[in-house]
Amino acid sequence: MSFGAKRSLALAEVTLFPAFVLWFIWQGQSIARWTWIFFVVWLAGSFLIQRDTPKTLGWRADNLSAACRQAVIAFAIMSAGLIAIGLVLHAPTHIEARLISWKRLAGYAAFCLLQQVALNSSSDSLRGAAATTLLR
Repeated sequence: MSFGAKRSLALAEVTLFPAFVLWFIWQGQSIARWTWIFFVVWLAGSFLIQRDTPKTLGWRADNLSAACRQAVIAFAIMSAGLIAIGLVLHAPTHIEARLISWKRLAGYAAFCLLQQVALNSSSDSLRGAAATTLLR
């Protein structure tokens, strides 16, 4: 694939994918629930075209425990801050059962993971295109 084609694809991906995500969040999921399939197709196509691998995306198993420890510390601090703000602002301390849905939470977590993978892939392709541009 030529340099110009790669750069055009990278530009299209970083502009159209976020636009699609925004549309999906605000309208798509309520209009047509099957539109999430486009995320999977888009990511699979992006991975194949860019030849992404876990290594190129920065996924490493050797630092997983250290990264999890750091994430737990950060989430604990943010959770404590959120709870403190809720208490200061006199937010209700009891949550009704109808407001808690583990299915929606799992779906939201999967969507967030998918977005993060897409962001890593897009940023890697942009870095590659930018580096190639600087080297020319």
